Amino acid sequence: MAESHDLPLLRLPRAAQAALVAGARDNEPVRGLTHNFYKYPARFSPIFARAAIEAFTQPGDLVLDNHVGGGTTLVEALATGRHAIGVDISALAEFVASVKTMVFTEAELDRLQAWARCLPSAIQVRKSSIYFADEAELGYYKHLGHPSRWRLRKAIEQGLGAAIRLATPRLESFGRCVVLRTAQWALDSRSSCLRSPNSGTCCRRPAPRWWRAPASCAPPSTLTVTSRRSASSTARALASKTTNACCTARCRGWS
Repeated sequence: MAESHDLPLLRLPRAAQAALVAGARDNEPVRGLTHNFYKYPARFSPIFARAAIEAFTQPGDLVLDNHVGGGTTLVEALATGRHAIGVDISALAEFVASVKTMVFTEAELDRLQAWARCLPSAIQVRKSSIYFADEAELGYYKHLGHPSRWRLRKAIEQGLGAAIRLATPRLESFGRCVVLRTAQWALDSRSSCLRSPNSGTCCRRPAPRWWRAPASCAPPSTLTVTSRRSASSTARALASKTTNACCTARCRGWS
């Protein structure tokens, strides 16, 4: 009798096996389609997701992702001609995955691009902004209460206010997602220097998302961010990311 390790676990064509192995080994930055509408934590490779979908399903099949996260599987399933359902306990995951898989009409995308052109003028430090109490309760104001970040907080609030004025749920969701992604970019500040007041040391490295400190550093409450995005650069980035997202939505591989 052959030993268990000699038995094939799955009967797959060699090409499908090679694609799965290559996808599992892929360590390139996530990109393509609508994957970068929002950088959800712990995303896995869309190349691996597509390889698995193509290996185990046929066009027209239904793909279920019961931990949908940022929606990588749903996006790849739709792009390869499958139907897809995603489930997640996180309201953020549900929101992001829904926007990434939303199909917009040309008229809607034209309106969003026109909105993008007006965004820089809507984000001004001297203008008033809306305080979103519901989002604050859910933790979306975390790390925005620091005195050094009031300009960024106001820019985010003004961006959300502009998204609400789009007036339809679909367009507002798109606008909110772009604001969320831009806020993530502004807070992530890849070239930031994290300085611990206790040790006086400065570590020039990619800043962890939401300023989460490594175990060897001081607690997050004692960290000072010495490099920050300005409100004006955030406004420009918001307009740019909206335009790029609209172009991606026009060109993605499903209809």
